[in-house]
Amino acid sequence: MKGENMLKRRLVSLALIVLLILSGVTSCSGGNQPSAGSLGLESRSLEKALASGKPTLADFGSTSCIPCKNMKITLDELDPLYRDKVNILIVLVEDEANRELVAHYQIMSIPTQFFFDSTGKVVARHIGEMKDLDIIAQFKKMGIQ
Repeated sequence: MKGENMLKRRLVSLALIVLLILSGVTSCSGGNQPSAGSLGLESRSLEKALASGKPTLADFGSTSCIPCKNMKITLDELDPLYRDKVNILIVLVEDEANRELVAHYQIMSIPTQFFFDSTGKVVARHIGEMKDLDIIAQFKKMGIQ
């Protein structure tokens, strides 16, 4: 009897997993998809952003931590408002392609934000989640309205 109950539980669990996969649920992030305007914050190149001559905000984070997910939401909201003035991007620390950047900027905690001026010089660094008003205040300190 005990073995039958265990088997039933496993079958139910397996069925639920299959249903979730078939329905397209692949994460616990609420299923929010980035808007077309913010698509690719994670795929933007820090090197290209720094070479563009515009100030840059680089957020080092992960797809799996809650404060990083909150940062993504905030940056997705700010990007369309500041796109012409500031490069905004996310560097995913779990991406092997970003290992050198993570080491170069000595990322020990996430999320971590770097604010670069138009010459590529770091003018501010912040560890932890930032609210939109704090980011805007930093932009203003940098002369960005």
